[in-house]
Amino acid sequence: MSHIEKSKRLGRPLSPHITIYAFPLAAWTSVGHRVTGGLLTIGMYGIGIGALLGMDVAHTMFSIGQSSIAPLAKFSVAFPLVFHSIGGIRHLYWEKFPENLGPETQRQASVAVLASSAVISLGAMLL
Repeated sequence: MSHIEKSKRLGRPLSPHITIYAFPLAAWTSVGHRVTGGLLTIGMYGIGIGALLGMDVAHTMFSIGQSSIAPLAKFSVAFPLVFHSIGGIRHLYWEKFPENLGPETQRQASVAVLASSAVISLGAMLL
């Protein structure tokens, strides 16, 4: 008999599962910080490999910048870069001042990271 079956038979409650746990915003932005770092790394390796294989990277980027998808392409690069940078500053601050790691300050810092990343990225997209 499995542990779950035994617990049900004895009327014991089951521990909450990860699918019903609501992650705080700070956790999501922390995961986003790691994901954007990975995406930026993949992008830089892709550009480097393309250059090593003889691709004219500068011309390709110029062509994208002159096309109709330029604003989307700019935002797609700017947002991960800005989000990762600001998120990294937040993590460094928390490491230096761990006493500021209260739930409310974490939520406020996460909102600030998201909002400032969006505003800066939209500004970069319009350049």
